[in-house]
Amino acid sequence: MVDVQNAIAAFTNTRASFVGSRSKGSAMTYHGYRAERDLAVWLHGHILNAIKVESAAYDPGPFSPAIRAKDRKSFAIYMARRIAQRLYAMSETLDEAGRGTGTEVMIIKNKKLDDHFENLGFKRRSSAK
Repeated sequence: MVDVQNAIAAFTNTRASFVGSRSKGSAMTYHGYRAERDLAVWLHGHILNAIKVESAAYDPGPFSPAIRAKDRKSFAIYMARRIAQRLYAMSETLDEAGRGTGTEVMIIKNKKLDDHFENLGFKRRSSAK
């Protein structure tokens, strides 16, 4: 699952850090702009939950429970690696196209809000100092 988490960090333009056991990857923190962190956390939750659900539903066949458990685990690992490959590929295309930063997103958002309020015709309130 660490492969997916690092790929999510690359895709969302954040940095990832692990606390505790890195092999489990359960104590993961994303660092960066707030919008990018929120996207990373959202992707992290949805992708890992989807992997858990799909691997639990995977039916390896009429084998012993030990073999079935190993097959489900290898299926989950394969899914995680494929998702990581796709996220890295999408990250590379974003880098080639010129990825924006969280600061640019906030500037655009603030400008759109200002334009919207000007169109409504409200008077701006000045400070009472």
